[in-house]
Amino acid sequence: MLKSFCDLKDTLVQTYELKDPFYEKNISCYLEMINNKEYCIYFIIGPGDDRLILFLSFGSMSVKGSSILLNDIRSNSTLILEKRDNVDLFVKKGFKLMHGKSFIHVGGSDSFIHKSILDIKDESEKRKKKVEEYLSLLNSDHVPLQLGVYDNGYVYLDININFNFKIYYLIERKVFLLSEGKWIKDGNKLQLNDSSLDYSFLLLIESKSLIAIYEINESDQYSLVKNGLYAFIMR
Repeated sequence: MLKSFCDLKDTLVQTYELKDPFYEKNISCYLEMINNKEYCIYFIIGPGDDRLILFLSFGSMSVKGSSILLNDIRSNSTLILEKRDNVDLFVKKGFKLMHGKSFIHVGGSDSFIHKSILDIKDESEKRKKKVEEYLSLLNSDHVPLQLGVYDNGYVYLDININFNFKIYYLIERKVFLLSEGKWIKDGNKLQLNDSSLDYSFLLLIESKSLIAIYEINESDQYSLVKNGLYAFIMR
C-alpha cells in the first residue's frame, strides 16, 4: 500500500505524539498533518537505524469548528479529533488504542521533506475499483467460517464463538488492541462492528482465509493461523 511515495517540499507539516499509548518506552505513535489537507498516523518501534515504522492510518482531513475529521483510506472509517487549548487534539472517535487519549503537539515546519504520505486522490480511486472488483467476484456458494486467529503481517484478527472479535498488532510479543466488537456472518460476508469507531469492517470469507474489503494493514488477506484454531466452524 505504501510503495508509492511523494516528496512534499515547502510544505506545512504539524506533528503530534499520542500521549501514553502503550506504556512502552521503545514504541511511539505520531500524527502528521500536511497543509491541513492530508494526514498520516504511524508507529515507531525501537531506536535509531533499527527502528520499525508501521502506518496505521492515512488519508484526507477536514476541519469543522473545533473538530478535525480524518478520513482513512485503508479502513474507509472516519476518526474524529477535538481541538483543546488550541494546541492538543483529543481523540473522540478512533482506533481502540487511541480512543479517549490526546495527541500532544510536538512541532511544525514550513520547509519539510515528507515521504510518508501518498497521492490521496489516486489512492482513493484505486481502493474504489478494488472494492468493486471484490464484490463482483463474490462467490455465491456457501462457504463456512472457521473461527480462530487470522494473520496479516503484524496485524491479527481473532474471531471467537461468542460472536466477539479483536483486531490487534502483535509486535515483539506485545499485543496492541486496534479494534474490538461483535461479528455477524451474512452468507460469504463477515461484518465486524466496532463500537469505538462506530464503523463496520467488511471481509469476504474464503476456505482458509479472509479478504478485507477495506484493510488496516498493507495486505488485504488474513490467513488462518494453525495454532490459533478453535474447534468450531460457523456455517
